[in-house]
Amino acid sequence: MREIMMHPDSKVYNFPPSPRGDKSRLNKYLDYVYILGDPHLGKKFSTGVPLHRRGDREEMQKKQFEDEVIGVKPGRHFHVCMGDLFDKFTVANHWVEFAYETYRQASIQNPSIEYIIIQGNHDASRDKSLVSSFQIFAELCESLKNVTVLTKHPIFKQHFGLNFLFVPWVPFQTSSELLEVEFKALNKAKNSPFVAFGHWDKVSHGEEGCDNLIPFDHFDYDSCDGVVTGHFHLAERTIIKNIEIFISGSMQPYAHGEERADVSDPMYLTHSRQEVLDNLEVDKNFYQQKVLRVVLEEGEPPLADIDCFALTHKKAQQLGEDGSLDVEVDAFNLEELFKSVMAEKNVSLDLTNELWEQL
Repeated sequence: MREIMMHPDSKVYNFPPSPRGDKSRLNKYLDYVYILGDPHLGKKFSTGVPLHRRGDREEMQKKQFEDEVIGVKPGRHFHVCMGDLFDKFTVANHWVEFAYETYRQASIQNPSIEYIIIQGNHDASRDKSLVSSFQIFAELCESLKNVTVLTKHPIFKQHFGLNFLFVPWVPFQTSSELLEVEFKALNKAKNSPFVAFGHWDKVSHGEEGCDNLIPFDHFDYDSCDGVVTGHFHLAERTIIKNIEIFISGSMQPYAHGEERADVSDPMYLTHSRQEVLDNLEVDKNFYQQKVLRVVLEEGEPPLADIDCFALTHKKAQQLGEDGSLDVEVDAFNLEELFKSVMAEKNVSLDLTNELWEQL
């Protein structure tokens, strides 16, 4: 059986350095918090995935999630999931059960840790008639004493004299409108500083009535010691409007370009065709735990039969009348495509092979 390893980022609790260095007011809060970036459970990994590797990436994702929720070492008070627990508004029920069971075990094994799960934009819908997987998950977690799932209202928590504000993404209000109504009702000492955790955009996308921008009108330098947000998949610490912003990044990268620059053993690799051949000559399993993108020069044929999480190809940059153009192409394999469709439709392997032979 193939060993499924966890991503190298797993259980890394040393946060990126602050642009303010030792003068950071945010750091004293982070000493009490485990941060879990957007997990996106239920995400389907299919593009470029060899048939014999279907499901491997999902298993890796599960192992990392369990490790970062259950397997934390005691010492910090809060464990915060920064939103997008699920990849979509509705995911298969077994993912809801898996997420609940993971938090149930965590609540038992780590009773001193307060788990907080923030609703993200992938977890909710603007269709009021629908019930989301996240809503079902939230109801399941109601019996867990040290687990709080935020779907509608922000909450304040105090620990060792520090104020922690946790704000969910909600479908029908901007984050600023939500706090305009709720801020005064929260149990917080007047003018006392705080750090805010949410699932926000750092810049406005201009969508009227649905702006999820960090609510700077409620977070000023004198009262807000920093903002921690999910939503973006690449971790970053920066300063916006004189407020320190920590973007947590996703639990693991889900596309090329989302991996942290300081990861010593990245999962996502972009190599030339010759680099791939050279690496495989040294170690046939070199790409076994990798998502590989191969850059092809003009006239080079695509590669196939590489044991990896996923394999795609990219043509080298070509210049046209409108400037440079990057073209993404997947390695095309009609047999693999046919058999993957049959598998998704639960057609038996024997019948699938028989139909393929007829084709």
